[in-house]
This record gives sequence, structure tokens and C-alpha cells, in this order.
Amino acid sequence: MDNAIQIKALYFAERLGQLIKDRGYSHTGLAKEMNEKYQTGYTHNDVAHWLKSGQLPEKRYKDPDRVHIPKFDTLVLIADFFGVDVGFLLGETDGTRFEMGKAMGYTGLNEDALNNIRSITKDDSACFHN
Repeated sequence: MDNAIQIKALYFAERLGQLIKDRGYSHTGLAKEMNEKYQTGYTHNDVAHWLKSGQLPEKRYKDPDRVHIPKFDTLVLIADFFGVDVGFLLGETDGTRFEMGKAMGYTGLNEDALNNIRSITKDDSACFHN
């Protein structure tokens, strides 16, 4: 088993649980609102499964060392729904959103240079926000 994947999955479960709690969603309520916004078919069972991310599956599965974490497209939708970055959900950063000032300080680049990079990489609203 890849320990890095398990750590990211555990961060995801913890941070998603906190977002759900802070926003007052039930599993069913979150699934319903995401389905309305993104035309998906999530259920309360999907949300419960997401919150178990990072836990090792039961031995009855073919690969007992496989760590569960949602597919990337699901991670992107969850991040967009809550207005946070995927990196925040996975524990890559404690900042919930991209901040130009912090990026400038971290990289040593000015705002124009960062904006040029963003335009070249075809930034998307789920990845960068001022």
C-alpha cells in the first residue's frame, strides 16, 4: 500500500467531514444539492463512502491493501461545490483557495508573471481564484 495515498485520503475524509459539518449538510442533503448543481447521481451512500476515504477495505475485497479515495472528477466537483481547492481537500495546503499575494511571495514572481502562467496553463475556476 502507498502510505502517501492513504495520508491524502485521510486528509480528504477529515476535511470533507468538517466542511459538511460547518455547512450543516446531511449526507442526503449534500448529495441532492450536488446532483442539482452538477447533474450527477450521488446518493447518501456515496457521501458516506467518501467520508470513509483512507480506511483500508475489508479483507473480502480482492486487494485488501487498496485505499479508497474518490475519483479525480468527483474530487473536483466536491472542491468546486464547497469553494475550496482540491489541494486543500487532499492536505496539500491549509489554504482553501489560491491567493495571488501568497503566490507572489512564495514564487518571487510578480502578478503579471503569475497571470501569464495561469493563461498559458488555461486556468480553470476550480484551480485558481484571486
